[in-house]
Amino acid sequence: MLYVKRDTWGNLQQVQASPFEGMDGELAADDQEALAWFANQTVESSLLQLKQSDLDMIRVLEDLITVLIQKGVV
Repeated sequence: MLYVKRDTWGNLQQVQASPFEGMDGELAADDQEALAWFANQTVESSLLQLKQSDLDMIRVLEDLITVLIQKGVV
């Protein structure tokens, strides 16, 4: 059993495996809506990780360019 909180339009806002404050419903663990929620969360998590890796790569490139300029290569 999953415990859920919905917005005023009925869209899922939060899904937890245990009861939580503010919950307003329940779903079966194999419910299609719950499965779609977790699939969407996985995609969002992947996109956040990709964004962070892009930011890390930009920092590395900045450092590399700085070193190349200091050494007179560029």
